[in-house]
Amino acid sequence: MRLPASVPRLVRRTARALRAQYRLARTPFGVEHVSGPRHLDLDATDVVAVTIVRDGEFHVESFVASHLALGVSHVVLLDNGSADRTVSVAQQFDHVTVLRTLLPYGQYKHVLRRWLFDRFSGRGWCLMLDIDERFDYPLSDRLGLRGFVGYLRRRGYTGVVGQMLDLFPDGPPAAWPRTAQEMTAECRWYDHSALERVPYQPSSGVQLPATALYRYRGGIRKAVFGAGVDLTKHPLLWRAGGARPSLHSSHECDRASLADVTCLIKHYKFVAGFRQRVEEAVHRRQYYRGSSEYRTYLATLDSRPDLVLRNATARRFDTVDELVASGFLTISQACLDHVGALTVRQAGASHTSPPAAAPPSPARWHGGTADPTR
Repeated sequence: MRLPASVPRLVRRTARALRAQYRLARTPFGVEHVSGPRHLDLDATDVVAVTIVRDGEFHVESFVASHLALGVSHVVLLDNGSADRTVSVAQQFDHVTVLRTLLPYGQYKHVLRRWLFDRFSGRGWCLMLDIDERFDYPLSDRLGLRGFVGYLRRRGYTGVVGQMLDLFPDGPPAAWPRTAQEMTAECRWYDHSALERVPYQPSSGVQLPATALYRYRGGIRKAVFGAGVDLTKHPLLWRAGGARPSLHSSHECDRASLADVTCLIKHYKFVAGFRQRVEEAVHRRQYYRGSSEYRTYLATLDSRPDLVLRNATARRFDTVDELVASGFLTISQACLDHVGALTVRQAGASHTSPPAAAPPSPARWHGGTADPTR
């Protein structure tokens, strides 16, 4: 008798779930505390940033400093066998906890992220990023991070969609930034000519807002390397509200009520040492489908060693709000009204004129592939 096609799928899903739970139970025994507070006392307006890193010395100082400046209360860095100065650089900061694990990243990456989320979120929000990512959100110059998560809570939201923006410099790989300061100054370009946008389809238990949300794929990595990468993540989740990062994907979440505003993940992948990191990823086969994405990078670098990412379709990145105006990021009228009312109250209290009006909601899409919902 032939089994229905749904039975093998159910068996595979069950086996995957059991493996994930086994690894999650094993994780605490494979993580060592190095420095910083072991326990955090966070309230519902606090945000803790967590990251898993290997040989991230180039980014550590910038990652920590930029997110503390944004309003993050604490940073937790889990080192996965770095051979450089990642740990020693991170230890120089206050408000940073450093951990170490030698658990294999390829098998444990999603489990480690969930463990960090459960272990350190407390009553606060958790911002989950890679070491080469920097978080921002619309109107952040007028609404602090505590105020932003306060808005989310009041509206009943427990998660936020983040859209990755691959930022790159001008010139060939040999001239790419060699310090984090150069990276911030020179990686000012993005290219959406090969960007694909589709309506957001929620996974089980995820609730959508009334405002339309989208998923993105491609961008400069599709245009130059042929890598149709997923650019949509869920970096900011509230554990006390029931949301959880997925145990099976870095681009999914579980049981979240998603907000009516999408956030920005500035992605600084194209800096000095890019080829070496690509070669290591290919060798270790630790990313999705045996690091297949990195194999496309390596093939392109081999055939075009002097490639230049910036071309006629590249645009200069200046502010987050310009990405709202272009339609890449989404913000609801309710959020705009909230920030507008807040700035008016603040202006009245200080007897000054209110700041400039918030940017209007996007009227049309300015990406590469036509929006199929229009």
